[in-house]
Amino acid sequence: MLEKVFDANTKPLNWPPYVFVTISRPGCTTLIVASDHSVTDAYSMASVPYEIWELYCAAIRGVAPRVAPAHGYLDYAASERARVSDLTDRHSAIEHWRELIAATGGQLPGFPVPLGALGDAVQQTRRIWLFDADSALRFDRACRVQGGHTAAGIFACLALAGRALGNQKKFYSVVPFHTRNASQWKHSVGWYVGMSPVSFKVTDAFPDLLRSVRLELKRARRTAQVPFSKAMEVLGRTLRDRFVVSYMDDRVVPGSDCWARWRTRFLISRCSDPQ
Repeated sequence: MLEKVFDANTKPLNWPPYVFVTISRPGCTTLIVASDHSVTDAYSMASVPYEIWELYCAAIRGVAPRVAPAHGYLDYAASERARVSDLTDRHSAIEHWRELIAATGGQLPGFPVPLGALGDAVQQTRRIWLFDADSALRFDRACRVQGGHTAAGIFACLALAGRALGNQKKFYSVVPFHTRNASQWKHSVGWYVGMSPVSFKVTDAFPDLLRSVRLELKRARRTAQVPFSKAMEVLGRTLRDRFVVSYMDDRVVPGSDCWARWRTRFLISRCSDPQ
């Protein structure tokens, strides 16, 4: 029943493409927020629990909520459009995309190992604990000692897995980066995401691999400031991403330290997409 409600009310071409649902029980209430991905990025959705908590507590206490002012996403979209309106194929971001497309046979990179026939595969939500808090901190420190950081370490490990399982000599992927690079967009809800190529040679020495990844991620973050659609327009391509690696450090999200106490959960829809 709920899934049908979400599917009917979160269509990208309808307005508004989001819905709020409450499930009331004796002594507690569950609040569910569902939204189409076209109007909310991961950071937007992750910020919702804290804002709801603040608004709820303020209403009970009869005080003003401690929620930071948020600027509108339409203002950001207008500024972004103006910023890239005269972009040419000589821009460094376009060259970055051109390099990746040439290296991967005229398409965007696929998964490093064969997946077989996908058909109408249903997108699944699955969570696997790799580290607890202490081991995650140790991993981060180990990466920094060798010239990297947590994100670089994760990509390095993925590359080594790709080489072990698929004899991958070079790692290729498309990676999303946030574009909330000004303070007025920090608390705004919208699609503050840019896509970028990430590619690097898979070497045996882990410190060398970490440093290569760190430099490539730094370059990729700059490329992501150019919208993917604009990059494809300049290149005269109609490509779509096939293998995406997304990393987000939720520790920077307001209220994330309370998610366990609030019993916060994040899920994705069960949509099917054979591409």
